[in-house]
Amino acid sequence: MQTQWIALHDIPANGREFSFHDQDIWNRLFDDYALPCRAEQPVRVDFTIIPANDGIFVQGTVSGTVILGCSRCLEDARIVCNEPFDFFEPLVADDNASRNSLVREQAGILEFDIIGLAWEQFIMALPDKPLCSPTCKGICPDCGQNLNAGTCTCRKEVGDPRLSVLRNLKISKN
Repeated sequence: MQTQWIALHDIPANGREFSFHDQDIWNRLFDDYALPCRAEQPVRVDFTIIPANDGIFVQGTVSGTVILGCSRCLEDARIVCNEPFDFFEPLVADDNASRNSLVREQAGILEFDIIGLAWEQFIMALPDKPLCSPTCKGICPDCGQNLNAGTCTCRKEVGDPRLSVLRNLKISKN
C-alpha cells in the first residue's frame, strides 16, 4: 500500500488543508487493492487537519465518479461520490495502537498517513452493493442471462422438488 506520512508538528494550530487528487495514485490504489474500478470523473479527497490536545480533527469531502460492476447483473454501475466526512483521530503511539491506525510515531515524531486517509474515506463513500439502476433485475442463476436485456428460456421449477409430494396436501381447519 502506498503511504504519504506528514509530521503532525508541521500542522499549525488553526489547521492545514490538503487536496488529494493525483489520478495516477488513485489508479495504483485501485490496482494495489484489486478494486475493479475506473474513474469516469477524477476522484478527489479534500480535507483539513486541525490539531487538538489528544488527537486531530479531520474534516473533508470525497468527490468524483467511478465505474464499478453492478452487484446484480455485473454490468457497469456509475457511482457518483460527493460525501462529506469528519472524525477525530486520537494520537495513540504505543504498542496497543491499532495496526490500521493512520497515526504512527517515527523517531519520536508523530506522523499521519494522508494517502491512507484518502483511501479509507473513498472506500467508505462507496455503496455496499453498487447497482446499475435501482430496478436492476440481475442475472438468471441458471443460464446467466442478463434479465435487464430480456427474459431467459430456463424452465422454472416451482419450489423445492424434494417437497413436491406436499403440494397437493390439504389440511382442514377444524
